[in-house]
Amino acid sequence: MVPADMDMPEAQILGHLDAPIGWIRFAETVEVVGWTFATDASEVEITLSLDGRVLFQFAPNSLREDVSEAFGVPQAVMSGFRHTLTRDLVDGAETTAEDEFALVVDVRSASGLTKRLGEASLEWVRTPDLERARGDYRSVWDGVSRSIDDARISVAGYTDDNEWERTGIESAELLRRELRIGPDDTVMEIGCGAGRIAHHLAPHVKRWIGGDVSKNMLAHAADALAGVANVSFVELAGSDLRAVPDGSLDAIYCTVVFMHLDEWDRYRYVREMLRVLKPGGRMYIDNYNLLSEEGWSFFLEMSEIDPVHRPANISKSSTPQELRAFATRAGFVDVVVQPAALFVAVTATKPE
Repeated sequence: MVPADMDMPEAQILGHLDAPIGWIRFAETVEVVGWTFATDASEVEITLSLDGRVLFQFAPNSLREDVSEAFGVPQAVMSGFRHTLTRDLVDGAETTAEDEFALVVDVRSASGLTKRLGEASLEWVRTPDLERARGDYRSVWDGVSRSIDDARISVAGYTDDNEWERTGIESAELLRRELRIGPDDTVMEIGCGAGRIAHHLAPHVKRWIGGDVSKNMLAHAADALAGVANVSFVELAGSDLRAVPDGSLDAIYCTVVFMHLDEWDRYRYVREMLRVLKPGGRMYIDNYNLLSEEGWSFFLEMSEIDPVHRPANISKSSTPQELRAFATRAGFVDVVVQPAALFVAVTATKPE
């Protein structure tokens, strides 16, 4: 990826680590991909290190037309690189089911320039464990929420404070409107994350309860809501609300979460939502819509990821028909399906 607004400085190393970034789980191989070159035209060497141990040192090994066009680098100059890390490179070759390593990618030029292109956390798992990892919701989401920035990226895809605030306000206002939430209501959020929505919703209700499978997320949410007296938190198991009493809530919602759950667990949560609501209580669920043009484009983007390299929290779609079926089969009434550009939402009521 070449940033469009990057200027060409003098006597520096330019470059970017395209993959991997953040925290990623892999079974057998990791593709390290990016580009780099020195602006003084000196040769560069890329170093890959795992946990401080140098594994490989090599020169760029591919042509990158986008780099050449963006910076005027001669077409024949090797500026791109791709290198495959394999599991047997780990010391001793005997790894446990979940071994985590810090990958660091550095560059040095023959003229003495240096640059750190990027870092990533790699968790190596055996293939059967990788296949089951998505359902291990607690481990998956604890792994991508160690810091508040990590949590924001995994939830929303950005860390910008202003955007976090803006989307939190918009979501809170939508939920207050769609669920007719008032100051005397007890409300629960399934998958509260780092408290993006709750920060703007909790002050408007009698009691707000945040549920999440991740202890890290719950800690971030507690920080976001520090000093708010009417909030409490519940650690969830991943598909039920066993800690919540029957008929204790006026409203419950689960937004931007179903994409990270398997279909069976989505339905199990909907059934649980019916149980914990009071008669006449309201629920809200949503997911990205496979049948919309925007949703289909997002689906195609996800389909390009190699199955072995798919992150456990990859987003999976729903259809309006699926979400309607979940609500009606669980026993809700007054089911309203609201498809939009990317998302489809469903509101429904527990029978009196």
